Amino acid sequence: MENKVSNARKHLANPNMVVKNTKFMRITERTTVCIVTLANGFEIVGTASCIDVEMYDEAIGNSTSLEHAMKQVQDYLAYQVKELEYRKQLLDS
Repeated sequence: MENKVSNARKHLANPNMVVKNTKFMRITERTTVCIVTLANGFEIVGTASCIDVEMYDEAIGNSTSLEHAMKQVQDYLAYQVKELEYRKQLLDS
């Protein structure tokens, strides 16, 4: 169990380790969606929108939507670390 916790902490420190694929889509004139597929097949979605259609920049939309998705990946990994630590504590007691 200690090895699982250690590996989960490594992934939390570098969440890109669990990313299998990223896909970007411009779904409206001002909104970009990023779908991050993790190694286990779970998908996380990040979005980015601009105020004015004239201000839309694909690179910024992709970067911002990926940033939002990766924040969610970190939250997901943090939960996994805490869950593994909790389970280890239960097994050790």
